[in-house]
Amino acid sequence: MTPQFQIGQTVRLARGLPYRNAADGDYTIVRPLPDNGGEPQYRIKSDREPHERVVKEGNLIKVDVAHDEREALRMLAGRPNGNSESIVLDDGTQPARRASRCDPVA
Repeated sequence: MTPQFQIGQTVRLARGLPYRNAADGDYTIVRPLPDNGGEPQYRIKSDREPHERVVKEGNLIKVDVAHDEREALRMLAGRPNGNSESIVLDDGTQPARRASRCDPVA
């Protein structure tokens, strides 16, 4: 079976019984483990834990880091005092400005 994830890729753990004590948030693929004839496994590392974890591919979720960054910029631009004109996303667009309670009703 061909590995789905690459070294350095950002992933999240699927929540479940074996990972209930795992740190929340993003993990980085450290390296794939040798093929044992079953489901691919990886060593992953979180900045929130001092150790690495070994997990099966089916317990990992791909993270779209670019999407997360765009959403963070959109939230920043939506602040009542934010200046969305000065923010340009990677795709060349400006984030949509969200209405606030201070905005006049049209």
